[in-house]
Amino acid sequence: MRSPWGGPRLPEVNVVSALNRPDPGHGRDDRRWPGPYSVVAAASSPVTGDSCPDESRNTGHAPRVTGHGPRATGHGRGFSLLEVLLVLAIIGVSAAVAAPRYALALGRYRADLAARRIVADLRLAQAHAKASSAPRTMSFSPAAGQYQLLNVPAPDGKPGDYTVVLSAAPYHAELMSVDFNGGTQVVFNGWGLPNAGGAVVVSAGSLQRTVVVEGATGRVSVP
Repeated sequence: MRSPWGGPRLPEVNVVSALNRPDPGHGRDDRRWPGPYSVVAAASSPVTGDSCPDESRNTGHAPRVTGHGPRATGHGRGFSLLEVLLVLAIIGVSAAVAAPRYALALGRYRADLAARRIVADLRLAQAHAKASSAPRTMSFSPAAGQYQLLNVPAPDGKPGDYTVVLSAAPYHAELMSVDFNGGTQVVFNGWGLPNAGGAVVVSAGSLQRTVVVEGATGRVSVP
């Protein structure tokens, strides 16, 4: 080819071959790092629907997406029968271990609660006897699981004698024994002293608590 400016003849260059030569830069892979030569060469080739993702990057077209694959289903893995049975077995063993301890703790709580209530009401009868300078009687009914404070108004304002049912909620307790010098009632005089010392045994579950009334001083306590 002769130069248009009248100079020496220029060598002929095959443009297509030059464009299709590998990229001479830094030894990078044309598929991952497309240079200008591979871009032009890829642009001149037709694009089919089965092109690989590397060819799609070179041509600028997105790869064809199919509906297959783990994310396209949208369903998670379920539990097998063995796994369900294993979980149920663990729950059963845990319940079997925890149930006796829970029952023991519940019985202790109810027995303590009933004993504290008896102590509080014995002291209430003493206080009313001192305040009125008149005797006040606290009578127990072990068979019915309850007791009464005679001539003492109920704190909730209900008419009649003040009555507490230990066999009902929240106590669910039993009066195992009541002994005040052979009787089931104690009478406090105007000085707050009992006519006889004695003890009241209350139970809930396998737990028992004893309330003691000292005859000489009228002191009420749970040993």
